[in-house]
Amino acid sequence: MVAVALVVAVSGRPSEPPVATPSPSALANASPPPSLPGIPTAQPTGSQPPVATSQPSASVAAVWPLKSTVARRIKLVRLGISLQVVEGDGIDAPLGKAAHYPDTGWPGGGVNVFIYAHAQNGMFLPLWDAKLGDEVQLDLVTGTTVRYTVTKIMPDVAWNQLDLAKPTPGEKLTLETCTSYGVTAPRFVVIAEPITP
Repeated sequence: MVAVALVVAVSGRPSEPPVATPSPSALANASPPPSLPGIPTAQPTGSQPPVATSQPSASVAAVWPLKSTVARRIKLVRLGISLQVVEGDGIDAPLGKAAHYPDTGWPGGGVNVFIYAHAQNGMFLPLWDAKLGDEVQLDLVTGTTVRYTVTKIMPDVAWNQLDLAKPTPGEKLTLETCTSYGVTAPRFVVIAEPITP
């Protein structure tokens, strides 16, 4: 089982080092950690997060192109996001970059591509303003660009919801960032589907 245990800081504290979270095997039985100094820790809830969704347009396909290719940059032009994509460890988010969650797909692989980053200025903070229909571009190492359209926005996902990085039956792009400094703070998640050329 793939576990999602990301700690992503919000704007205003870029010099603070990433905080480690419990190992994936310990998440199922983990109790919330103590609050960080001066920052209340959010408690996970059992309620479903509010979700905005739209049906994919006719131009959205489940699998494209034919071969899986590593992405080197992610861009959401309307939101001013343009970040280098590096391979992540699934726990810490690098400063000034977006991270690919280990063992998830790459564009063209026909499964879930999972990318996460800090909620800081110059990183994924503008993701909080995502709208249905926004375009996400991934520049590939081959020099080509593939495009996705935002079809779902989940602004309040439980910190320990572990299914977001699992393989999917069709290609999709999952973007994740945090909503505050607390280790158990909810995550902000955007789902996008490929746009066929």
